[in-house]
Amino acid sequence: MAVGSEQGTVAILSAGATSTPLDDKTVAENGWYVATGQTDSNMAALEKAQPGQWKLQHMLCGHDAAVLDVAVNADHDMVVSASSDGTVIIWSVRSGQYLQTLISNVLPARIERVLISAEALIICYSVSGSDSHDQLDPCRSLSLSYATNTKGIYSAAEVAALHVYSTNGRHLRTRKLVHELCDIALAQDGQYGACVSRDSRVAVFDTHTLSVVRQFELPACGCSITWGTPQQLVVGCEGGSIVVISADIY
Repeated sequence: MAVGSEQGTVAILSAGATSTPLDDKTVAENGWYVATGQTDSNMAALEKAQPGQWKLQHMLCGHDAAVLDVAVNADHDMVVSASSDGTVIIWSVRSGQYLQTLISNVLPARIERVLISAEALIICYSVSGSDSHDQLDPCRSLSLSYATNTKGIYSAAEVAALHVYSTNGRHLRTRKLVHELCDIALAQDGQYGACVSRDSRVAVFDTHTLSVVRQFELPACGCSITWGTPQQLVVGCEGGSIVVISADIY
């Protein structure tokens, strides 16, 4: 986190008496911690001091490239940060201690999304062949084309994937994607995830195996997705419409 940086700012939080511009932020499931990321490769963890007030708890430095996404989970004492150079770093949210670095097995790649499930699985979304210095536009889709040549080899410009890691950093599975993804969300219990794509589709997947368990067609192009209840998905679409889907997976 760089105090005074105006590049890519989307919000301002108060840490003590200091107003801090933030590029990306995420709130822990208990509402007591906020983790932030910056395009200058730094990040920070803040703790709620009182309603409306946040105190800076840790400055977390270690990335060599821009931090594109962060995730925090207080129950598992984890902050996970994703970088444009394909690295993912795990920290302790309470102590700020560096724990481990994960590297995507699809290289060169940028990690555009990272999520922590309730079961402490780490879900990463990587895109290969993108310019690691480009700024992310939250309104555009993530570049995800998928094709093979006659030898069945994937070029760096054609591959994007979901990856799942265990809480100790062991790589469990990777799934190459066939859609352009706009957003990803995890269910509260961590068993399932859901993603919305530019081709007006929603897919629900198992977070352990990354296998697709349900698919749905949208009447409009989806931009964002969240879990309204364990059985319902809420999708925001272009044009301002909202679609509620009965997932029917439990």
